[in-house]
Amino acid sequence: MIGTRVEANLTGLADLDRQLAALENALLSEELMRAAMMEAAGPLVTLAKAKAKRLTGAIADSIRAGHPRQDVSARRAKTLPKETLVVVGASSPAARFLERGTFRQAPQPFLRPAVEQDREALKARFAAALRRRLAAI
Repeated sequence: MIGTRVEANLTGLADLDRQLAALENALLSEELMRAAMMEAAGPLVTLAKAKAKRLTGAIADSIRAGHPRQDVSARRAKTLPKETLVVVGASSPAARFLERGTFRQAPQPFLRPAVEQDREALKARFAAALRRRLAAI
């Protein structure tokens, strides 16, 4: 059996290690993830607003994307999950009744249909936004 020996001299590993560490930190960065999620959620908010029944426009005007910790008291914020989270919803109290209905009024959902319609595009927008942000690192 004839043996073959291959030798290689690798240089630049310290630089590669620094770049990989920066990439890992970026992936774990809550700010980077949330910014990409917020960018991806923008068209979903627009779609949900278009689907909301308009009487006064208050429900549509209350639809937005954000982190739930922005809208809750400090006491309740301690019980929310720690992971990166962006919520699309309506802050108007009437939105729940319109979305789910009441015993007197049939449901007129606007948020669920918007999410169902936009689901795949939302994933694609998030991936693209995340790629752009990572490429800038």
